[in-house]
Amino acid sequence: MARVPSIPAWSVALAAWLVAAPAWGFCRSTTCDPRKADCLRDEEGCKLTGLPLAWRTGCPGLSLSPRGTRNVDAAEVERVLSASMASWSALSCGEPGAASFAWARLAPSSCGVGYRRELPNANVLLFRDDAWPHPGAENTLAFTTVTYDVATGEILDSDTEVNAAQNPLTTGDVGVKFDLQSILTHELGHALGLSHSADPTATMYATYDRGATSLRTLTPDDVDAVCEAYPPDRGAPCLPTPANGFSADCTESAPPDDGGGCALGHGSPTPPACVACLALLLVASRGRRRGRHA
Repeated sequence: MARVPSIPAWSVALAAWLVAAPAWGFCRSTTCDPRKADCLRDEEGCKLTGLPLAWRTGCPGLSLSPRGTRNVDAAEVERVLSASMASWSALSCGEPGAASFAWARLAPSSCGVGYRRELPNANVLLFRDDAWPHPGAENTLAFTTVTYDVATGEILDSDTEVNAAQNPLTTGDVGVKFDLQSILTHELGHALGLSHSADPTATMYATYDRGATSLRTLTPDDVDAVCEAYPPDRGAPCLPTPANGFSADCTESAPPDDGGGCALGHGSPTPPACVACLALLLVASRGRRRGRHA
């Protein structure tokens, strides 16, 4: 059985991998964790160190928590989620064809946030109606946790939490408060391996203006990011079910970890997995923006 390297070992090893600096606004998430290693960045804040994150499958499956949210009608949540998933699916990359990525929909799942290495899982969208369990509740709209393999950059699991406890969500085109479709479209970009963009017009820009609906629609910067991460000629099969199978509840306990590797952030990732957590922040006031998470 191959031995999982210690944290210092893989941190040093990954420092040798460099991701080419983009000439545009988008950034891809990488395996370099700034809490554990010195991640080199370009002038736009994109990480240059580490392997870029991406799904191996061409169509990862996404599940909605059956609890839904008290703030939005269930049918509206379904409609908005479908629209957000479609925004990132089968995008045109020009002459080569369509990007080799499309979100697939799986059955509802009550699984929480986290990845279980040896048991079935689910990529879940869930709403926090009663309390926000993370810091910065007053200015965080949503939070996506991406679990990945540190040796390859393969995304193993993604889970998105929406802060419905602090923010009145809306789905229409008038009387907009916090547009759910904008929030979900942004977070699904994180779930496919994109970080925040330096382009202030992009869906993947780090902050949201209250009342805006512009994040529903991808910009050329967002499309370029997907085409780089999931080129048409990637040859990825469509496998929506997680590698260990799909779970609708995740009530079975995972076996204890045997040490090594790393486990970062919240959730329960096990070696060789690490966690990247990315949030969509609310603009503090008109003309002033909060700092970006990367």
